[in-house]
Amino acid sequence: MAALIRMGQIPGSMLLFGGYGYGNDLHRHLTQGGLRAMMSDHFERPVVILVGLGHPAAISSVMEAYMFLVDWPPSKRDPAHGFAIKSCLAALRGEVEAETVRALFATLAEKYGIVAPDDAAFTASYREGPQGRA
Repeated sequence: MAALIRMGQIPGSMLLFGGYGYGNDLHRHLTQGGLRAMMSDHFERPVVILVGLGHPAAISSVMEAYMFLVDWPPSKRDPAHGFAIKSCLAALRGEVEAETVRALFATLAEKYGIVAPDDAAFTASYREGPQGRA
């Protein structure tokens, strides 16, 4: 994944490494050596959200949450969004636990209405379908 980020193939990667916006904060922390080991930023359980045309995407780390948040349209950002960005940066510096960021990100996703439906409920409704059980 790091290779993809360096090559700019991951959405938001230009923001991460010195582009503009919040990415400058992360770039500064990277170059100052303020980040802890990247493996410790993973969530115990991913937050599954709906992106694009309703496709599910699993956000499973602080870095993925950060990348998603910096790609959020500026016109839709609010103080809660800014707080989430700051919490991601704090977690990457080792000041906040990844699970704290996960809880905050999940709450923000609920607020924005992008949390994917429960897998079990989704699977049950898919099997039943509009014409009854398959």
